[in-house]
Amino acid sequence: MEFDGQSVLVTGGAVGIGRAIVSAFHACGASVAFTYKESSADAATLLQKLGDRAKAIQADLRIERDAAKAVEQAEKNFGPPTILVANAGGLVARSDVRDCSLELWNDVLATNLTSTFLTIRAALPGMLRGRLGSIVTIGSLAGRNGGAPGAAAYAAAKAAIISLTKSVARETANSGIRVNCVSPGRIATRFHERFSNPEARKMAAVATPMGREGSPEEVANAVLFLAGDKSGFITGETLEVNGGLLMD
Repeated sequence: MEFDGQSVLVTGGAVGIGRAIVSAFHACGASVAFTYKESSADAATLLQKLGDRAKAIQADLRIERDAAKAVEQAEKNFGPPTILVANAGGLVARSDVRDCSLELWNDVLATNLTSTFLTIRAALPGMLRGRLGSIVTIGSLAGRNGGAPGAAAYAAAKAAIISLTKSVARETANSGIRVNCVSPGRIATRFHERFSNPEARKMAAVATPMGREGSPEEVANAVLFLAGDKSGFITGETLEVNGGLLMD
């Protein structure tokens, strides 16, 4: 029970990778608040499954006051978060650059990058007061290789998240706060059910050295490692979870 008694906030925690992260922290003894934007039924189902030490918070983290509200509600229920996982995000829609409207571009960046920035900014004061905390952002293989066709805005946002992670890590390294990023590759979630055709998913699995897609639980395990004491001398790093599809 490595996280027994700790207060954790996971954004976008009702479905997919976020849901696996919430469940993993809860299983390890943490009290977990998680945000959702529209997935109220999924959030309710997860709360019913977890029972105590869990709180669902409806928030649109593209909006400054909602990001602040999420941190405030997490603190009200479980105390100031000592761990923040900035997971909220999504592709929104596929569009080639030549056809991408400014509205879509701004929406994708707000959904991924701005939400991450606003949540980190809201959570940092409480962490800095206690001189204790760990922040894990969620990048993507797309942020390293440009992504699949039609994902330019998403890839740009995820690349910026990786850079933002390093910047915040430098700012907080001497204050007891560590900041790292987990960068998933092809993970079997609703994301790919919605945005990737079955043939493309099969081809991507074949191209992956490990010969398969990853699971949300495997991403969650990486997040727990970076959030916990076993990675106590690691900050500003990006951990690739992609089955060998990209090796540095």
